Amino acid sequence: MEQLQHYFQRAGFNPEQAAEIASHFVFKELRKGEFFVRSGVTSNSLAYLEEGQLQYYSLSADGEERTSYISLANTFV
Repeated sequence: MEQLQHYFQRAGFNPEQAAEIASHFVFKELRKGEFFVRSGVTSNSLAYLEEGQLQYYSLSADGEERTSYISLANTFV
């Protein structure tokens, strides 16, 4: 969670405040092919992507995967 704390410090929070905010996050590792959220399901989660990337996509009527966005490391999803 050190990267997350540094993110909040760069945003203007002091180290104690950044640590307090980061303490409310729970580490979860997603493996390739796992979903953070699925179509039709409402999510109430917020995540900070420490490394890797996350692909947002939908399936066309003929089943073709269409990427709409990609999140990179050090961003919120």
